[in-house]
Amino acid sequence: MYYFYLIESVRGRPGFGITSIPHERNKQYISHSGDLLKFVYLFGGQKTHAKALESAIKTQYVDNLWKLDDWETEWLDDGHTMSELYDHVTELINERHYHLKLVATNFDYKSKAIDTTNE
Repeated sequence: MYYFYLIESVRGRPGFGITSIPHERNKQYISHSGDLLKFVYLFGGQKTHAKALESAIKTQYVDNLWKLDDWETEWLDDGHTMSELYDHVTELINERHYHLKLVATNFDYKSKAIDTTNE
C-alpha cells in the first residue's frame, strides 16, 4: 500500500505528500518541525494513483504553493485551509477514480491502526 497524506503545520499551513511508510515520514516531519505534527488525513491505495494525485495537486495549486526563494514546497500559501484542500483531494479521487481511500485521520507515528481493508 502507498499513501497520500494531508498535514498541517504548527501555524496551520496545509500541506501534502506521499509515502510508503507513514510512521517514518511522520517522524521526519516531527524532527524537522520540533513539534508533534499529525497527518490530518491519510489516504491509502495504489502507488501510481497516490503519485498521480500528488502530481495533480501540484499542477492545480502551482500558483498557490508556498515558495522559499525559488524552492517550491508542498505547502500551500497563506489563505488556504485544510478544509479546502481536503475537499479538493476527495473531489479528485472521486472524479478521476483513483484507487485511494481514507485509512486514518489525525495519524501520527504512534498510531497503530491504519485501515488496510480492501474497498
